[in-house]
Amino acid sequence: MKNILEITNLIGKGTFGKVFVANDGLGGRVAVKKLLTKDMDSRELTLLQQEISIMSNITHPNIVDLKFIIKTEDSVYLIMEYCEGGDLELFLNTHKGISIQLIRKWLSSLLSALAYLHSLNIMHRDLKLANFLLTTLEAQNADIKIADFGFAKIMASEITCSQVGSPLYMAPEIFHDNQYTIKADIWSLGIVFYEILTGRAPFACRTMAELIRKQNEQVAFPFTSSLPEEAKHLILSMININFELRPDSKTLLKHKFFTQECEDTWIEIDRLKQEYVFIGNDSEEEEKKEPEKNEEMHKSDYFEDYEESTFVMLNLEIQIIIAEKLLKFSENFDSQKKNCIITYLSPLVKQLILTLDDQYAENQGYKLIIEILEKLKKKLRKLADIVFMNETEPCDYNKNIALNMLENCQDKFTKYCLQLIVKYFEE
Repeated sequence: MKNILEITNLIGKGTFGKVFVANDGLGGRVAVKKLLTKDMDSRELTLLQQEISIMSNITHPNIVDLKFIIKTEDSVYLIMEYCEGGDLELFLNTHKGISIQLIRKWLSSLLSALAYLHSLNIMHRDLKLANFLLTTLEAQNADIKIADFGFAKIMASEITCSQVGSPLYMAPEIFHDNQYTIKADIWSLGIVFYEILTGRAPFACRTMAELIRKQNEQVAFPFTSSLPEEAKHLILSMININFELRPDSKTLLKHKFFTQECEDTWIEIDRLKQEYVFIGNDSEEEEKKEPEKNEEMHKSDYFEDYEESTFVMLNLEIQIIIAEKLLKFSENFDSQKKNCIITYLSPLVKQLILTLDDQYAENQGYKLIIEILEKLKKKLRKLADIVFMNETEPCDYNKNIALNMLENCQDKFTKYCLQLIVKYFEE
């Protein structure tokens, strides 16, 4: 029996958790973001709740999809669409050039997504290269998506005053009077456009004071004959120091850079890799560090003190949580549907017991790991008692029963579980 959400590698680390890639059991892959809520203060928990609420209620082809969430006593798992092409910052650092047509495609996609968010009064507040993901490794075929809604906010009024985000992308009005509108997102995206087209940030600075001063100066473009004048005009309109004069996303989509035919020229990316060290950081960038890329998982990462070459422990934890929730879900149905779910859970639980026993044998002497295994064992024993007590003979119609439940299901997490059950009975 295949694992539920089998984690295969670690792709990022942040202050409160880690991001993994996992096989979803349905033939695809997902990103799994585990956040330790027990380490968060009340404000950080509020931001997380906002992120979940916003992502649960938006759907756009150029926004990373939140498939479902799993909550535990001390953690939250965000199961999201996986974009294997990595982020835009990585792309610019590893490629020597990009076609103007691909730039137009990506930029119009981002503006379309931003127009959608702003139509719902949602402000992202952290638009930057690292928060734009490419769907495939082949850039020419890749779509681009907005990710990371950790600072996003539903605007109850036109003005907000929380100073959050990444300093190099933050609009000048945020620094000057600490009040800003949804047009601050336009500024941030304008900075991103500048970086894509030139390979560097428009403001080279080392302190917040220097950044604020340079934001008030005329932005210069590096000499390049291949940069269209329409592109320069687009960027300058987006990073207008007067936020009232910045066009909105819908207006920008009608800009000549997108509507006029142009030759598909090649833009050289002369990526200027600079370290920006801010003295006296007024944003929350220190608290929300960027994840490190393509790391191997070690026992010290997950268990603090020991090295680990596999993800068995984490997979055990996730699968037990999902099995518990699926068992609880079965209580809402008649005996026939409940038996269908129990029939699926029985071999899964048996497999988990064997895996847990193997981990006990492999980790004797590691006190911390044994403590974690004991907690998992307690949960699994309770789960097994209920499943095995209610186990019945397999029914020939289990697949049809599962399909019937799936047809009437609206909850994303439950729908995913029912899809797994249908696939199990098909095999």
